[in-house]
Amino acid sequence: MSWIQRALFAILKALVKGCLRIYYPFVTIKGKEHLQLSAPTLIVSNHPNTLMDPLNVVARVSDPAFFLANAGLFTNPIIGSIFRFLYCIPVERPQDTNGRPLNNEESFSLSYQHLAQGGHLYIAPEGSSYLERHLRPLRTGTARIGLGAMEKYGATTNIRILPVGLNYDQPRAAGSRLWVNVGEPILLAPWFDRYHTGPRQAVIDLTAELEDRLGQLIINTLDDTEDQHLMRWESVMRNEYPLHPTEEIARSQELLQHLRHWQAADPDTAKVWLIQLEAYHSQLNKHAMTDSVMAGSPQPTTASWWLLGVLGPVYGFAWLNNWLPLNIPRWLVTRLNLYVGYDATVKLVGGLVTFPLFYSLQTWLLSLILPQPWPLLYALSLPLGAIGAWWFRRAWRAAMEIRTYQRLSQDVRIALQNQRQALLDGWSQRPSSV
Repeated sequence: MSWIQRALFAILKALVKGCLRIYYPFVTIKGKEHLQLSAPTLIVSNHPNTLMDPLNVVARVSDPAFFLANAGLFTNPIIGSIFRFLYCIPVERPQDTNGRPLNNEESFSLSYQHLAQGGHLYIAPEGSSYLERHLRPLRTGTARIGLGAMEKYGATTNIRILPVGLNYDQPRAAGSRLWVNVGEPILLAPWFDRYHTGPRQAVIDLTAELEDRLGQLIINTLDDTEDQHLMRWESVMRNEYPLHPTEEIARSQELLQHLRHWQAADPDTAKVWLIQLEAYHSQLNKHAMTDSVMAGSPQPTTASWWLLGVLGPVYGFAWLNNWLPLNIPRWLVTRLNLYVGYDATVKLVGGLVTFPLFYSLQTWLLSLILPQPWPLLYALSLPLGAIGAWWFRRAWRAAMEIRTYQRLSQDVRIALQNQRQALLDGWSQRPSSV
């Protein structure tokens, strides 16, 4: 990398980290020590959330990393030149070639060279992105690049693969939680001898090892139905038995294994329990509530209601001043009509343009009316107001949800509590999976 690229990388990394901090404010990282890269590394992750995945990984590693990107992004010469300058190496997929045989020799050669020079590469080995908690079969490119680089430049290159599991709570929504599980690096030196004796089988076996490692770092459901069941039960367990965020993914993985064992050992009882689970959440949705209120969330006091009332006008002022920069990216999402997995990407990139643009414009307009320091104070209030409005909206929604619960008839409240308790009792009586 040239000094210009390194400087640009540092600037972009700081900008991206700031934006990700806003979009995903609740991030839990396990295995953070492995993000300090001390040798040439192929950084890989699951790929449920399009552009957000490489950003959420590369923004957290210690050193600059290049990207293997879809060749279709490079078809325009100008855009292709920009992507290449921004550390991207094109790689062809079957859907990029219109039936022509794949030709990735140059891409692999550039990757070999980059690793041999001590660089790092980010790869999403699933090859495509789908908004689901499921690891699709991995392509063999990661293994072929790593072992191929060692074959061309010597085993002393000491290349490794770093698996990173990304677990999003609500990947499309700003303000949601993200868990980043960083696994132990896979050293390629032990695989190199096997590669010499049987290159094809070594690549297949290493890919299988990587797939197993990644699968252990994420919540890996089989299909949408299983994922929905798990998400429903995760919400109940999270409210009934709160854990530290670092332990939640491990518990979700354990819940999934228990559920599968139950369905295998006693399918009829498990089916009835799952029907009850769906019925319970259907009733919650009907009354516009979540399980948190059923778990006995603290009820707003008179003082807290007064506080929300006093802050209401402040929220209105902040909401009004941030309405356009916030909603233009949302409008773009609907107009572009892209796959839903791009929603977060469009909102983040759009917000990078709209918020600075409108903040500057609004401050300039105020400066035409009022003298300093009022325009400066107004400019400072805009981002603080956006954060405050976000907090106020969350607090208001929680308070209104409790108010909704309080307004239900006693019979309805008792029925909901009985449904919830029956689910907890049924889960405790499931067949042991030990």
